[in-house]
Amino acid sequence: MGQVKDEEKLRIFIDENQLNERVFLRGPMDSNQISNELRDSHLFCLASETGEDGDVEGIPNALKEAMASGLPVISTFHDGIPELIEHKKIGYLVPEKDDLKLAQGLKYFLSYPRVWKRYTRSARQVIVENSDLNKQVIEQQRLYSLIEKNNEIN
Repeated sequence: MGQVKDEEKLRIFIDENQLNERVFLRGPMDSNQISNELRDSHLFCLASETGEDGDVEGIPNALKEAMASGLPVISTFHDGIPELIEHKKIGYLVPEKDDLKLAQGLKYFLSYPRVWKRYTRSARQVIVENSDLNKQVIEQQRLYSLIEKNNEIN
């Protein structure tokens, strides 16, 4: 229910500010559509916030995908996001629910396009390192399961 209400608020805001030619709410997309959107984008902004019930996102996959595809990212100091993104080194982070600071993050990248490459290079490196770490964890889990099976047999 909250998502529909928020979407309606966004649509009204877009209409009232005559942004229909510049702001598009895409809705659900498959992986190919997401890939195309990321390829055609210049910046990626994900404003995560803690839900009213205390629910948090962890580290959103959408953020990792944007970083891996080479986009400068703007996001929030929310749950696990600061573990992935170091502010003004990997991306631009702002407090949750701070519209003005979020706009400042967008303006920062739009005002200084020469820094994009430095950010995106660092972001890709983080994704590669995390990917390698995930592979190591998976391999370690596989080895533990072999040890457990071996112990069960003996």
